[in-house]
Amino acid sequence: MHFLKDHIPDDPKILDVLHSREMRIENRINRFRVIFFAILILFDVGVNIKTGHIATSAAWIDLSTYLIPIGRIYFYTFLHP
Repeated sequence: MHFLKDHIPDDPKILDVLHSREMRIENRINRFRVIFFAILILFDVGVNIKTGHIATSAAWIDLSTYLIPIGRIYFYTFLHP
């Protein structure tokens, strides 16, 4: 039996605690996402340097596909109130 499934809390203190717990977990998930995308970027840059394709436009387009999501995640994790 799951407590919140059967009893939806209406006490503001409980709702605040649940909300803060949810935000902490979401923040941890977003930090993991930033680390994951950073590892992908480093791997991609390393492969492009190794193959000599770092100066091509395809390499920069590929890099931007990683930078856009990491920028959004960074904004919502660290800069968004």
